[in-house]
Amino acid sequence: MKKHGECKSPPSEGGNVLYVMGMKSLRIEDNRGIAHASHLAQERKKAGGKGAGNLIVIFFISPTDWKMHDRGPRRIDFVLRNLREIKKQLDELNIPLMVYTSPSRKDMPKTLIDFAKQWDVKEIVGNVEYEVDECWRDVAILKAAGEAGLYATFLEDTYVVPAFHLETKTGHQYAVFSPWNRAWTAHIEKNMHLIDESPSPEANDKGIRTGKLGNLFDRQGEGFGIPEYVEGYECKDAEYMRKLWPAGSHSARKVLSNFVRGKGGESAFEDRASELGHKQVAPDSKDSRLNRYGIGRNLCSENGTSRLSPYLAAGVISPRACLRATMEVDKNKFKVGRSTGTETWNTEISFRDFYAHVLAAFPRVCMNHFFVQKYERVCWEYDDSLFQAWTEGRTGYPLVDAAMRQASQQGYMHNRGRMTVASFLSKHLMLDWRKGERWFNQNLIDQDFASNNAGWAWSSSCGVDPQPYFRIFNPTSQSEKCDPKGEYIKHYVPELRSLEGAAVHNPFERLSKGEFEKLGYPKPIVVHKEARERALRRFKEPGST
Repeated sequence: MKKHGECKSPPSEGGNVLYVMGMKSLRIEDNRGIAHASHLAQERKKAGGKGAGNLIVIFFISPTDWKMHDRGPRRIDFVLRNLREIKKQLDELNIPLMVYTSPSRKDMPKTLIDFAKQWDVKEIVGNVEYEVDECWRDVAILKAAGEAGLYATFLEDTYVVPAFHLETKTGHQYAVFSPWNRAWTAHIEKNMHLIDESPSPEANDKGIRTGKLGNLFDRQGEGFGIPEYVEGYECKDAEYMRKLWPAGSHSARKVLSNFVRGKGGESAFEDRASELGHKQVAPDSKDSRLNRYGIGRNLCSENGTSRLSPYLAAGVISPRACLRATMEVDKNKFKVGRSTGTETWNTEISFRDFYAHVLAAFPRVCMNHFFVQKYERVCWEYDDSLFQAWTEGRTGYPLVDAAMRQASQQGYMHNRGRMTVASFLSKHLMLDWRKGERWFNQNLIDQDFASNNAGWAWSSSCGVDPQPYFRIFNPTSQSEKCDPKGEYIKHYVPELRSLEGAAVHNPFERLSKGEFEKLGYPKPIVVHKEARERALRRFKEPGST
């Protein structure tokens, strides 16, 4: 990057600055890349005089990339909705947002440079993305920019601590979370500027609208414009997604505020993520959702998690904003651990960095390989009927079915549910966990490769710092712990709403044959004891049946 990023054009030459907005940077607030691009533009404006130093923003729609990365309609619809919100914000600042549909990822660097020449751009700025294809794309952009005599740079923004900034005592990258987390915490404590807020971009002069760049503001056709939908990614439940997951950084901030100030211990199965809830409490109240996060995050029936994952995955809010919010509650102290709700949530935020660091350091996980390579020899089953029953929430295990139906209906699943259904697919059904990973990618609105891949690999014992292969979630006991009154199950599995007490967690074994048949609910598709023994056998001796 240093080789290709050398500045070939001093500010005194005037010209404009182009910010390349990525899939994980869909905001203009607290965005390292656009803040730097704005700063460069202001320098050029001062040195180059009238008409110089304009900031232009471009976003590439790339369906071929999305198909390769298993993006789903809900995730893409969320991107388009956020782009519309960003366009409104930038219009107020006289900054044009160019959204261009690129036929091929390979054409993107050349297309970008062509646009840069047309728009008198001298400097290009973006934010780093760690996935392998994205890295190669950005290296190609840097190379093309250098060959064209332009300056290009990509900044760290998506994660709090950049990859490769933490090493073991022997100089290697971490592969175990606990020591990594201690290093991450210590690094931030020594470098608190890492969570400082970046300034929003400054406005362009109004004259840009009457100059040669004026046609960029409402340019449509020939690949330009924000489409209502992208072919192949039509979101059939778009209205419901808008209700649950409103777009825009202002919505993301409301979601965060609601988590900090909302009263915990309540359910919110159908509430809008940004809805303030029924009751508000002081941020430092022990009853707030944030302060009881250590308890609430494990209860599927409780609105105990932040519900920020779609906004973090798309970069509609920064993880730094989340850490700053906890510091406000903890009297400007940065705390990580498990003792309090704020400590626990900061620890969970750190997992995002950890998984990204693993992705950057061990890129094979981006290429359909296991981190624990010996388990690539595990003998999987290949039964499409079992996979279909899992996807449709018809396994006969209520918590599994409730979680899968939540995902199908809402494009989202409670984290405890994610661990349970992942364990069930890979250990009870012995289906290749990558099938489940792909289904999550295609159906969840908070799709993020690093977190999704790592979560699935952990649950299946095939990933970094994994769940030991002999630890297999019992879906019934998980149900009793995570949904003790069966409220979550009854909401998403209406066949079981009439049940009382322990029967809701295992109706097949806890009801008479006649009572069970009246429910219209499927029998368990596997027997827990038999499935567990098979998984233990196959993981203990990879390759055995």
